[in-house]
Amino acid sequence: MVRYKNRYGDEYTFTKQEDGTILWEGPFEHIRIGYPNVYKIAYQQFRKDGGQLNQYEFEEKVHEQIYDVDGNWVSKGPITEDYGPMVFSDTDNINMVDPSGGPYINSI
Repeated sequence: MVRYKNRYGDEYTFTKQEDGTILWEGPFEHIRIGYPNVYKIAYQQFRKDGGQLNQYEFEEKVHEQIYDVDGNWVSKGPITEDYGPMVFSDTDNINMVDPSGGPYINSI
């Protein structure tokens, strides 16, 4: 078992389980949790519609926002407008946990 105390004094423990997973215990009252985005349906539709970007480029562009020279938001990017609503979070899989004060942990 490993103990970790964050900047607020909250203590977390990490215990390796027999199956190789890590059990993380501690106070999780104030926490952010992240989920991976699912791009498959949006990317397939983009390609079907004649889009030529590779998957990596698409995943970057589908979140693009347009700003004017003063930094004011103008609109969603063209790909974002059409395909952004098709991107969704896979809430069955957590890829980031960030309790207030740390430790921040994410998958690679």
